[in-house]
Amino acid sequence: MEAELENICSYCSQLIHPAQQLTPDREHYPILEQLRDSSFTCVLCAFIWDFCQAEGVAMAFVNDDESSPNSLRIELTSTQIDGSQEPISGLSWDLVSMLISQDMATRSWSRCFTIASCSMNSLAADLPIWKRSKTSVPEKMSIVKNWLETCERCHETCKPRSQQLPKRLINVEPAVPRLVMCQELSKPSPKYATLSYCWGQSKFGATKESINSLHQGIPMDSIPSTLQDAILTTRMLGLRYLWIDSLCIVQDDELEWNIEASNMKNTYAGSSLTIAATDAIDSSEGFLNVHLHDEKALTTSETVHQPPFKEPFFRTLSSDGEQRTVRVLPHDFRTSIQDSALNQRGWVLQEMLLSPRIAHFAQTELSWHCKNSYRTETGLVLEPEQVLHTQRRADDHHMVWWNWMTSYSRRKFTVASDRLPALLGILDEYQSMTGDQPILGLWCGSFHQDLMWMRMKADSVTDESPFLGLPSWTWLSCRNMVRFDFWNWEKNTPKLRADVRDHVALVDWEVVWSAAPFSSAIASTRLAIRGPAREMTLRIKPKSPIRSPLILEVFGEQNCPENSVGRSFYDAQFDIDAKSYASFADYTCVLLRSMALLSSMKISETFLILQKTEGDSDVQLYRRVGIGCYHGSYRTFGSAGQKTLNLA
Repeated sequence: MEAELENICSYCSQLIHPAQQLTPDREHYPILEQLRDSSFTCVLCAFIWDFCQAEGVAMAFVNDDESSPNSLRIELTSTQIDGSQEPISGLSWDLVSMLISQDMATRSWSRCFTIASCSMNSLAADLPIWKRSKTSVPEKMSIVKNWLETCERCHETCKPRSQQLPKRLINVEPAVPRLVMCQELSKPSPKYATLSYCWGQSKFGATKESINSLHQGIPMDSIPSTLQDAILTTRMLGLRYLWIDSLCIVQDDELEWNIEASNMKNTYAGSSLTIAATDAIDSSEGFLNVHLHDEKALTTSETVHQPPFKEPFFRTLSSDGEQRTVRVLPHDFRTSIQDSALNQRGWVLQEMLLSPRIAHFAQTELSWHCKNSYRTETGLVLEPEQVLHTQRRADDHHMVWWNWMTSYSRRKFTVASDRLPALLGILDEYQSMTGDQPILGLWCGSFHQDLMWMRMKADSVTDESPFLGLPSWTWLSCRNMVRFDFWNWEKNTPKLRADVRDHVALVDWEVVWSAAPFSSAIASTRLAIRGPAREMTLRIKPKSPIRSPLILEVFGEQNCPENSVGRSFYDAQFDIDAKSYASFADYTCVLLRSMALLSSMKISETFLILQKTEGDSDVQLYRRVGIGCYHGSYRTFGSAGQKTLNLA
């Protein structure tokens, strides 16, 4: 469907490139009810209204007895996105931030969406996505094939980094594709694609019973839609081989699974292209969204899911009188991939980090990610680090690791026991960057800093008990999302001019696995740290505000309210449900890091909260139960003696 000429309201016209900053005397419709009325005549107001409805925000506010449509204020702020590596004349992207709040600002809701536009007089207007609302499958394949060929020709750093093949690949050339053993393939190693997708609830996979028949042929109508689409895509891109975990690994052969899982890092690092089913929530959904035997569907443009609300695609006159085609994307395009269904899956972080090239098939548009660039179907070209959490460019490598692990810890696994094997390739990647030695998700060189992980409250996690078999000091024992350096010292220190000191040293450690590391059970661990330690009797302060971290009450110390100017307080987050810590109990606390602001001499001290364990060991062991921080004007650990502690 071609873009039709639409009239938009005078407020929305200011959001189209060249966008004008909305001012207090020229703001958008300030009341939600006025926005709704305008939605009947303005296509962009209709999108904003539908956006609110789809998110449930309008009803959430209106159903509140204290709210009415007239009391809900709406604010929009437009920011043009710059930094394109290869600017194409006539194209623009504007990020619109939307805030809805009550008059008294007691409640608020915010989201972002993107307005992309293209001048009808520019060369970019010939791109397929600017001609029709949806591009056809052949057009998409032509775009991806061009990206792939350009990358292979021009990007030396994007070449596959591994020559170690998996055990099997799928030969997609025959009408009925089939599995082949890689050891039987001729040298040099063949080019192949890999698939990154969500399994969902699918139980499909190669088994000991079916593996021989799959070597004879894979009936296309017998496999889930996402796998079908991956085979079609590989064929249309001119590649002969494809690797899909569920087909190429015998799922009920534990020995083979462990071997292939440990080699998965090489499988993705050695692929010519990873095909990402970015928005498919499970393997039955597909990403081309066409019927397998419907040749008409392969050549028409209506090939993607309908979103929950209409995404505007129209022509209009901009403020400078130029006719432009406009596409509105219901998200911040810089975070759409990392917020996608695919990137909620645990294995995918490894796949994204190790793949030299990735083609993302999303509902709104195609995008391309390689080591050198990030490209979208609409013509945007950026540095990969501008949009993706897989960035590697940081002054301190441990900050990169923290970003990766924060992302990893929030992800879901179809099989909970995959949480350790899925980390193996990421560990190898980071070790190749730093030469450091891993200690169960922490690192020798930054161990004193890596201990500063904190559990974040996640309502979706119903079981908050630690993972069995994992020591308490590693964030891998925590079922929730974690964050490192929650109090932001790393980020704020250069601005604040502060004296920051680390106080804990790693004394001794050992991790013994029953078989291959991260693919088997942990047989035993030993870890000792040394630092300033003091005994504290504490509890969660009664009627503490519901937040993370919670306010602590320390027995024998005067704890003032959090918002008291110039006063001191403690806050903390426990590694399991805080209800267990509502009563006073004795703990051993070890100072990890202190910070003194040079301008005001305000002190912050971050400390581990440890509890003695009962057991038969001759050595007293301590179990980590949380992390806390003191905020005040004196050093609470100033007289604490050095102590060596063995952590369980």
